[in-house]
Amino acid sequence: MKKILFRADSSSTIGTGHIMRDLVLATQYPNSEIIFATQDLEGNLNSKIVENGYEVKNLLSNDINELINMVNELQVEMVIIDHYGIDYAFEKALKEQTNVEIMVLDDTYEQHYCDILLNHNIYADENKYKDLVPTNCELRCGQNFTLLRDEFIKAKESTKKPISTKRGRVFIAMGGADTANLNPKIIQLLEGFDNIIVEIVTSTANKHIEELKNLVSNKGWINLHINSLEIGALMAKSDFSIVTPSVTLNEVWYMKLPFIAIKTADNQKYMCKYLEERKLIILDDFNPYILTKHVLNYMKSFSMLAVAYEKINRLLSKYDKNRVYFQKSKKNKKKLWISFSSRNTDKFAFYKNLCAMEENILFINDNTASYYNSSINGLCNNVDELIEIQRKVIDTYAWEKVICIGSSMGGYASLLFGSILKVDQVIAFSPQIDLEKPFSINPQKKITLIYKDLSSLINNNYETKYTILSSTHLEDIYNVLKIKKKNNIDLFLLNYCSFCQGHNILKEMSTNGISLQKLFLDLSNENYLFLETNNFNALFSNLEVIDNYHKFFEDYNQNKFDVSQCTIESKNFFYACAFQYSNWTQMVNVCIDFLIKDKNYSKGVLLLQSTLSFVPQAYFLYKKLLFLYFVLNKKVLAEALIENISAINFEEHINFLSLSVDLFKVNNIEGSLYCLDYFMNIEDSNKDNYLALYHKGLLFIGINKLESILAFQACIASMEHYKKLEDWRYERSLHHIENLKYQIFKGSK
Repeated sequence: MKKILFRADSSSTIGTGHIMRDLVLATQYPNSEIIFATQDLEGNLNSKIVENGYEVKNLLSNDINELINMVNELQVEMVIIDHYGIDYAFEKALKEQTNVEIMVLDDTYEQHYCDILLNHNIYADENKYKDLVPTNCELRCGQNFTLLRDEFIKAKESTKKPISTKRGRVFIAMGGADTANLNPKIIQLLEGFDNIIVEIVTSTANKHIEELKNLVSNKGWINLHINSLEIGALMAKSDFSIVTPSVTLNEVWYMKLPFIAIKTADNQKYMCKYLEERKLIILDDFNPYILTKHVLNYMKSFSMLAVAYEKINRLLSKYDKNRVYFQKSKKNKKKLWISFSSRNTDKFAFYKNLCAMEENILFINDNTASYYNSSINGLCNNVDELIEIQRKVIDTYAWEKVICIGSSMGGYASLLFGSILKVDQVIAFSPQIDLEKPFSINPQKKITLIYKDLSSLINNNYETKYTILSSTHLEDIYNVLKIKKKNNIDLFLLNYCSFCQGHNILKEMSTNGISLQKLFLDLSNENYLFLETNNFNALFSNLEVIDNYHKFFEDYNQNKFDVSQCTIESKNFFYACAFQYSNWTQMVNVCIDFLIKDKNYSKGVLLLQSTLSFVPQAYFLYKKLLFLYFVLNKKVLAEALIENISAINFEEHINFLSLSVDLFKVNNIEGSLYCLDYFMNIEDSNKDNYLALYHKGLLFIGINKLESILAFQACIASMEHYKKLEDWRYERSLHHIENLKYQIFKGSK
């Protein structure tokens, strides 16, 4: 077991920072014997070292010979020095006399004789140590080496500051010893502020501790924490902080807590310079006038936010299931994102990614999926209520840009409220626009909509920039084509892409490795290079097709997407359009339905082969190509395609049982049997073999009655499984058994 000796001191004069960070560093050597060599100075933290399970050896002075004797006596292998009173000459003599490995903690770019140098501060620059340490010295500098207690990591991961509160909370840390005795002065200054809560942290090393206790004893708005083990949690729930530019600032920086830093020692000069270069708040010394000014700015900002929170809470008090979250960026960003949830979007995709981007977010989540303005129990029985909430947050701050963003139903909301509020930009993914012809073919007829069609609202708004991305789903295209082409509208069709096939654009993008954070940022800056390099097409590239498309879709939609009911004109238009734009997979999909209805199988094969050469990821077209191969008796091509489907792991997307049924319906028994056998041989614990047995029983009635009877018996046996479930599947199995029994023993199909 490696024996390590820490050399550090603490006192009411020196402070407690050295010992506190050394205790963190000690945890990085779990399989070593740790010993602390310290002087017994007034106000020391030696008891804290013992509480952490380490041995303390007392030194009478900072004499080098005393330390050398201790190193030799204890036979330590490594000495870690964290002491401003130990210099290069001391370290060199220690190395020459003991030959131990030496690590030095440095904050001020001093010359050192050591094997490892650690400067864990956020400002640390290893290049500045080039001529200050031996050439073979290992340098550990900067934020990657910051020493943080576990409490900070846990607090950042698990603690969430309350969304709304009536009072601002300030965290104060003037050092464990508060050698400048600034705590009383700051308290006196803060007494002039209303609606404030103060969290002060200090330690028993503070020789003014009794004075401080007496000062706060009758002040209910001040919480005094002595030797606290929950500093991370206190920071996490605070709105801003007043700290020294010391070890504490590394912790505040990690917690992303806004701060006012007050310099109290000369060894803090490098941290101060680092903060000044980044135009952050740093006071060279305690100045009540300047400090009051900065606190006032924080409190003013918070008070305005509190008013907005109070208003929002009052508006939302009547709703149980719905939530509005407002999160202000700690990086003082000037852009506000208003994000709307959607059932069809990857859960909280906007909220999670915008949080990771550390943006200002007003997140609106309507759990009832009521299009944000329905007459059922939703967030907005009255659109004006939600408009008022958004306007309150918009008006509270001087935002440089306000963006509404959403997908699907959330896209509808972003267009609705973004247009009414005339925000700077709306970003919508596959949005619904015309709710009289909603995405679902089974519209919710009970919902009374105030804004049934947003196209007029959008087309008459010339102040808002609209960035709209549509999938190639026919329903999505129908919606976005309601919008007129004009300078403030950018419409994109997701074409030629592996992730363009589904209505849920964001989920497919994320699945295919697209960074949603980069996408949101690029779109908010109207940077469309990403779209161009990934083969997104501007939707208005062919106006003639777009104009005709309206006619087609009206016919297709009114007939509930049944091609057999559509007009000849629609069919002819679709033929021409699909062959001209064979990469437009959704249009090709419908065109294939027309071709199969007309038994024009060969033409369908040519169209599918062309489309899949453009978009090989369009898995839903492989099933139709297999169907056509079998119908045309091209079994060799069908088998080769199935082998290819298996090689690219698309089997799970092809329902071979359904394909078998489709082939059975057109009397292609050989193809139906082949697909049925393939389905039953696929190893998949989730597949429903009961339905396969039922279909097998029907299929063999005209071929081998014995096989039908065996399938019938297998169906009865598997029915017991559904009986235990006691749901609709058991009722379905009873119906199937009766039907199969009738077909077998009546001898008819």
